[in-house]
Amino acid sequence: MQTSTRPFHPTRWLTPLRATLLYAALAALWIVASGYLLSLTTADAALLAHFEQLKGLAFVVATSIPLYLLLRFHAARSVRLNEAAEQFPGKPRFGAIFLALALIAPLIGFGIVRLYGPHIEQETFDNLHSIAELKTKQIENWVSERIGDAKTLSESKGFIIAVADLQHDGSAKHAEVVRNHLELPIKIFDYGSVVLLDATGRPLVSLGKPHLLNDATLQQLHEALTIGKVQHGPWRSDSGGEQHMDFIAPLTLDADGQSKPIGAVLLHVDPLRFLQPYIDSWPGVSTSAETLLVRQQGDRLDYLNEPQRRAGKNIVAGVAGVAGVAGVAD
Repeated sequence: MQTSTRPFHPTRWLTPLRATLLYAALAALWIVASGYLLSLTTADAALLAHFEQLKGLAFVVATSIPLYLLLRFHAARSVRLNEAAEQFPGKPRFGAIFLALALIAPLIGFGIVRLYGPHIEQETFDNLHSIAELKTKQIENWVSERIGDAKTLSESKGFIIAVADLQHDGSAKHAEVVRNHLELPIKIFDYGSVVLLDATGRPLVSLGKPHLLNDATLQQLHEALTIGKVQHGPWRSDSGGEQHMDFIAPLTLDADGQSKPIGAVLLHVDPLRFLQPYIDSWPGVSTSAETLLVRQQGDRLDYLNEPQRRAGKNIVAGVAGVAGVAGVAD
């Protein structure tokens, strides 16, 4: 068995077909690897277009090097094959060149990440801040709408007179008028319950789900009757885990030039029933982000909505980095 002792010449091995296939492989590697790395850096279309231009220029430079070498190889071979073999790199150096070229794409991607990393990180936090502000504004608008519902009752003179007449004689006629007014928030705005209270906090008419008054609600009733303005309690979770928020509309009767508080209407609502669509939607391309509603209690944060994604689903629902946080003030 004879072993060939002919020296390795790159120009003999690199036929036109092999050169074409090698170029195609390097080009495909460049396009796929660099495109994937760029997609990880940012979702900004303008910034990606700028990166693509830089990537294209880098590709021209990278492919010009082996093209120049090949032209020199074959030009030298046509003159003196032996002298060309001595002048140009052998197998180890020739392989090292193409290995270096294959590493250009990931190295450039790494450089882009290092160069634009702080900008991309700041852009991400700015987007999270904007989304959190948007969510907070949506919640504030919803609260303002509910205050408007309470003001409608508080400023309805016909309703207030009907309540005063009901307290005076307790007739079925006046009770029916009051009930018709109180049914509107339930039918139109889907409140959980509506309760008419007298000035001491005693329920006179109650519609919807049973609702127990606590000390906090009675305190809000006192404040509403004292200042004559709609009051609302904080977003709370009761012992059964039910979310609720109470709005109190004071009722003041003007008689003989004086304003006399005669009671109030308590509007009881589950905020998540209305805000869930805003919470579930996320105005971005992220598939793991979500909105977490929290309220600070001293050094502790209480979550007002349950995270949709948990660690068991390959996604950790946390506050930093993956979620916009909308704070709810008392």
